[in-house]
Amino acid sequence: MEKLSFVFLIREDTCWNQLFSHVDNLKKSSDEVGNIAVVAVGTALLSCLRFTNLETIKETISRLSAEGTQFYLCINTMSRYGIQEDMLLPQIAIAHEGGLLKVAKLESMGYHQIVLG
Repeated sequence: MEKLSFVFLIREDTCWNQLFSHVDNLKKSSDEVGNIAVVAVGTALLSCLRFTNLETIKETISRLSAEGTQFYLCINTMSRYGIQEDMLLPQIAIAHEGGLLKVAKLESMGYHQIVLG
């Protein structure tokens, strides 16, 4: 059986713990789950910044990244909030095509989309 891949679109900063729970649960089914990606847009970007005081979120992003989860931040959201690349956590890549287009591209590669927030 082919493994399933998932892309989470997270739109609100209050949804990170829910996202982490979902990702951890999917990882428990490693024989069925392939790739996992996270695309952050809107206020979800607040937890993607180096200066966030939310150490648990930073630690979890770091752990999941080390385990193979890919994290992206929408370039349009960055522009809207005046965020520069050097302000991001090192595990966060920029979705230069925009967050929604990144999700659509991943979906075209067979990822299943889950929206939070």
